[in-house]
Amino acid sequence: MRLNNLELTHFSSETKLPMRFYLTNHCNYRCRTPLSTEFCDHQYTDAYPSINDLTLIFKLFQKTNLTEIAKISGREPTLYPDLIPLVKELNKTANKITLSTNGYLNHEVIFKAIKSGVSLITLPIPSLDPKKYGFFTGLPEKLKESALKNILELINQLTEYNVELHFIRILIKDFNDSSKDMKDFISFSKKNKAITKIFDLNYHHRLNILISDNIFSENLVLQDSIENIWQKLYVSTTNWKKKFLSEAVKKIEFSNKISCRKVILMSMKNGAKILMDEFLPEKKKEITFCNNCMHFDYCREGPFSNGWELRPDLLIQACPLREDITINLKQPENIRNIKKTNGDIIVER
Repeated sequence: MRLNNLELTHFSSETKLPMRFYLTNHCNYRCRTPLSTEFCDHQYTDAYPSINDLTLIFKLFQKTNLTEIAKISGREPTLYPDLIPLVKELNKTANKITLSTNGYLNHEVIFKAIKSGVSLITLPIPSLDPKKYGFFTGLPEKLKESALKNILELINQLTEYNVELHFIRILIKDFNDSSKDMKDFISFSKKNKAITKIFDLNYHHRLNILISDNIFSENLVLQDSIENIWQKLYVSTTNWKKKFLSEAVKKIEFSNKISCRKVILMSMKNGAKILMDEFLPEKKKEITFCNNCMHFDYCREGPFSNGWELRPDLLIQACPLREDITINLKQPENIRNIKKTNGDIIVER
């Protein structure tokens, strides 16, 4: 799906999702985000999947017509020792390769990844205020002040490459959600020819465990329930979405048969490109394990919301909130076929 030569990369067809590779359990940031997902909580043991296993799994999903886009993610993928060889191998069969990185580490690795086949770089920009950005990263005090400067230098260099840029912001109440914050962020993205991606803060049941020193609002009480803490930090993107849709000169909306999300890409009169998503709760009701889930009332994602999320231990995390619902792809050389039947992924060995 394309809009003014920009591709809507989350969905490429009715029956395909991107394969999202979580290459390592390590990250150089200790983000103070309350978005404490299974992939960003620093709880896993060391695991570095082999290039052979990763490419085998990608080819199996390609063969079954379930994917064609490779999304390389965290926790921080530039820490994966074989990143460049992996990109070169994936580039032999993938229609597109994207890289999600905080951008803080060795910039040369990112440039090499682009030269090896990455055509889209995604960077989180929680704030354009240096103090807020530094606070958000959880970096040591001596590194916080220069953190944003480091990212801005990277972005300046990336504009010299033939690579698509996406800048992501998850809205957090009273931290980065003001009208000025949003206006500055969209202008910054436009200036650097990047798509602005704005998302809700999704509920996660581990929120209360990891927020002890990650306070964003004075009205937070750590003894609160997880639901109350999330609600105090949550700010809906609905009004922003309505505003952008009313001002857009062109838009595309797309969902597919697998994900519970609809993606909206808008082209604005001033040339800015804005991408947002929308949760489709009616689709969640069609999924058996969703209806029986303890998180049903608060979940705003559903299974496979970000694609086929392959963890470093070679398990696909079917649901961001449920560690018990996984698809085992270990020893992929013994897998004969992968197929999707009635909403289930079946692995034949």
